[in-house]
Amino acid sequence: MNFDNIILIGNFPSRHNIEAFKETFGIEWPVFNYTEKLNLPIEDLNLPYFFVINSDMKAYNFRVASGVTSLIIENYLLGIENMMTGD
Repeated sequence: MNFDNIILIGNFPSRHNIEAFKETFGIEWPVFNYTEKLNLPIEDLNLPYFFVINSDMKAYNFRVASGVTSLIIENYLLGIENMMTGD
């Protein structure tokens, strides 16, 4: 799979946490730490969320996690991988 168009943005306490996150979920694409808000209405829920941005910079495929578990994150990331590869 070509990961050139995939990044993950999160709020991590340290670089060590980013590396542990990548290792835990087998993430091969870049992960960036962003501590500011993105000013999206979904942020008001105070829950983890995922989304995709298309080439027109429009966000879609929003998913809100009711909690952060390995299974929730893994399932979403697998779904994104399948969407990007057409599987």
